[in-house]
Amino acid sequence: MSDKSDKIYLDSCAYIELIKSKTAHAVDPDRLDHVWYCRQFLDAAAEGKVRVLGSALLVSECTHIKDATNRKIFTDDVKKAFNAVFMSGKVVLPILPTPQIIEYSRDLLWEHNLDLKPMDSLHIATAAIYKCVVFITTDNRILNHADDIFGVTKMKVCQGHEAHQWLPKQFLQNKLSLSGTATEAKK
Repeated sequence: MSDKSDKIYLDSCAYIELIKSKTAHAVDPDRLDHVWYCRQFLDAAAEGKVRVLGSALLVSECTHIKDATNRKIFTDDVKKAFNAVFMSGKVVLPILPTPQIIEYSRDLLWEHNLDLKPMDSLHIATAAIYKCVVFITTDNRILNHADDIFGVTKMKVCQGHEAHQWLPKQFLQNKLSLSGTATEAKK
């Protein structure tokens, strides 16, 4: 069960998948549950029920989505969707990289032998220093190190649907639209 003091960290891939779905672009069917839970976490954060943190560098990482042919898409609706998440200050608490975060990011490799990409290491370090209880990602390179990261940081690393215990109860249910059809309501 979620405690309002629990801090959640969503990796950049979580936001990219969310924006793909929000802007009517195809999301990998294997990630639909993940996307739904990430959306619920952001809705809960918007209502002040959980705290979602993210490196301020997410803004420079999350600049586009890709279509089925791997073409970058950064249309006005994509830009607007990213800005709504990162620039409002109401949903994601932006964390600036401090010397402590940067050093810890480096030390994940030097002292703990966690061989991650530099930005991934920075995200893990940010989440760990701010004592996030869970780091949500679909990045297999990070997920493959989940046990090692937990051993170092005591932070769970998983996909969105595996973090359901930190989502407040009211966000665990589908919200049905009164204007939707019965078929849409079953989805």
